[in-house]
Amino acid sequence: MSPQPPVPLAAASFASTSSTSSSTFMVRLEKEMRRRKSALPGASTSSKKAAATTAATAVALLLAASCSEAALGLEVASSQEKIIGVCYGPFPAKHLVKNAAGDLLDDFMTEAAKPLWDAYGRDDLQIIKQLGANTVRTYGNNPQYDHSAFLEEADQRGLGVIPGMSDWEYTQAADSCKKKGFNCYDNIKRAYLEMLQKGFMKRKRYHPSIRHMVVINEPDLKTLDKDGVDPKMFSKLIISAIDGLISAEKEAGVKGALIPITATFSYAMCPKCPRNTAQQIVPGLSQMLELRRAFYDPQYYGYQPVNDIKAFYESRWMNSFNSQNSASELQLQFFTPYQVEFPTTKVAIEEFHSWQPPKDQMNEVRTMKAMADASPVLIGFSFFEFQVRYDKMDSERNFGLFGLGDYLISNLKYFDYTYDVWCLTPATNPYNGRPLPLEFSEAVGGEGVDFEPLCIANPFKVSLNQYGYNAVKGLNRNDAMAEFVIRVAQHMGFDVNKDLDLPGLLAFGEQVTSFDDIVSKLKSTKHIWANFNERSACVANRNSDATSVGLATDEACRSTAFNCANIPLECKSSQWDTADYVLSTYYNLKKGDPLENCHFEGAARFSSPNYYRSYDRGCVVNRDPETTPLTDEGFQAIKNLGDWHQMRRFVKRYIRKNFDGADIADTEDLAQFSANPPDSMYEVQRLLKNALWICGGNTKRTCRVSVSSNLWWWNYALASVGAATVLTCMCVFIWVKLEHCCIKAETTLTDFARCKPFRELNEDDAASSDSH
Repeated sequence: MSPQPPVPLAAASFASTSSTSSSTFMVRLEKEMRRRKSALPGASTSSKKAAATTAATAVALLLAASCSEAALGLEVASSQEKIIGVCYGPFPAKHLVKNAAGDLLDDFMTEAAKPLWDAYGRDDLQIIKQLGANTVRTYGNNPQYDHSAFLEEADQRGLGVIPGMSDWEYTQAADSCKKKGFNCYDNIKRAYLEMLQKGFMKRKRYHPSIRHMVVINEPDLKTLDKDGVDPKMFSKLIISAIDGLISAEKEAGVKGALIPITATFSYAMCPKCPRNTAQQIVPGLSQMLELRRAFYDPQYYGYQPVNDIKAFYESRWMNSFNSQNSASELQLQFFTPYQVEFPTTKVAIEEFHSWQPPKDQMNEVRTMKAMADASPVLIGFSFFEFQVRYDKMDSERNFGLFGLGDYLISNLKYFDYTYDVWCLTPATNPYNGRPLPLEFSEAVGGEGVDFEPLCIANPFKVSLNQYGYNAVKGLNRNDAMAEFVIRVAQHMGFDVNKDLDLPGLLAFGEQVTSFDDIVSKLKSTKHIWANFNERSACVANRNSDATSVGLATDEACRSTAFNCANIPLECKSSQWDTADYVLSTYYNLKKGDPLENCHFEGAARFSSPNYYRSYDRGCVVNRDPETTPLTDEGFQAIKNLGDWHQMRRFVKRYIRKNFDGADIADTEDLAQFSANPPDSMYEVQRLLKNALWICGGNTKRTCRVSVSSNLWWWNYALASVGAATVLTCMCVFIWVKLEHCCIKAETTLTDFARCKPFRELNEDDAASSDSH
């Protein structure tokens, strides 16, 4: 038997308590505890059921109303904006799936799913924003994968994120906590620590896009026994999971505001759970009452917490549930009694969609939004769901704002399976035949989605081949073909500026007859709007996803003589840096057509420095002696230029970096070394280490004055003296010529004064005498 349900305090008691001082509050708390204890002995059975509680429960009720986050020493993130969310689990299959991927493919926040949500894929996040939502609710985060890109993309779109933990650690893993009596501390600590380290933290703080965290979805249905819902089991699961989460945060060193945490209950009846004040079993609410007791008396549930989970509950916990009931039903059945039991604890509906019987969804969503706006505890809801789940059974295909169309956008590789990414088509409300996305947008005041472009070719996204050319050609839009041509040129290493000659670019798009024709004309003809950059290199395509880039890197390592074990350490910290180094080296060895040898199904692109310079951390092997890595691969790239001036710049850069700012004692020796470089970077390092013409820095060789190098000023001094001598001689020559002219005239003093220089001098003397 579980302990009797607590008796809640009146709302007035919460209001008055919240304004008392801490000392007065403790006095009132002790009195309240004694009063409740004394109310039990000798009371009738009905009175006991109405008043039974433990001292811990009294603490829970009072502290929940009066203890602020500041009093508990915790800073908790909060948002005044009400949540208008969309549940996001867009499995890409059009058919029922019964394989490993069907069980595991529920993490659509990974980079592997970028073809679904990224701007260069189907762009689901932008569509969610256009619907009028401000939040996306996700499921099944796999801690092995990084989620930074999704969170960043959502943040840039102005969307909050409500991540949900996967069921893997709870019920599916070989060492799941289900097999440990639902003690989930170790499993969740390990998994959540990885999640924090792979995207959930940004500069040691929670990522700003995260609104709150769902630690488990519908735990009451995942801990069923032969008699139905087992409240002790789901309570133990949750409090132990929260305990592990707290420890993970501490180990990760999370700073700043901490996000609210919740466990989302189903809207199922729980007969074994506590009744509310009116002695009713309320779906969802009864589970929340049971869980509150567990946070205050974990020992009763067979768990000894490591952390202060009671303080956590009082400062960071929020309630949540899923429901298919209508908004009006929920107001009467749930929210009215909820505000009696939890007058200060926030609550959210994590899945809301009342579809049976068919209803006016615009009215349903509008009513729910109005309820949230007016409620002090309901912080919002998430509509279930974004896309129809064809991979599930028929009854679960009744949800979804969008279905899947017949236009193929891309491919998605996940768990060794490849799925087609189909375009979206608006689902229809069977109640009135209207598009569901339209009803949702109208209800929440959203911008709305233009359905027409969803299933036609997009020149920014189609594949760079004849198939992509045909798709764009079919649009019969010259501007679309121009944009396609720009993409092709950029993937061939051209810098493109259409503003320089837009008419010429449009004319080019009109004239080309095939994809190969585009490539041929770009190579053979010069264009004002396109200029090939000699320092272009093969790099990872940032519009691709981590899985595809990883596969491209592996293929490149297998396909050339380059040993990928020699990747420099500074290029191993990031998968993208590693890919840049390997792919650029691969192409330098392979050469040929970049659209063939630097494409890897879109995972790579041959680009000018204007594309890769912003993120290159010295891992792109290119033809620039100032940026290419100081490795053998970088050395060979510069040596193959056959330009000793470029090699000199590369060698000087190596000396500056590796000899601690050493100087060049003899520039002629440097020039000779650069004109005849050795065969490998290993030889460069060996020869420069012993080169007598390098001094200072850490070489232990003192720099001596050398006429050829350090006395450069002597040349300037000699030149200056020479110039002064020539100028003096010219002045003397001019004066002698003038004097000779006057003497030769054999004039008198008067005549002599007629010579211009002396005439002017005499006139000046006369003027001076007159003034005196």
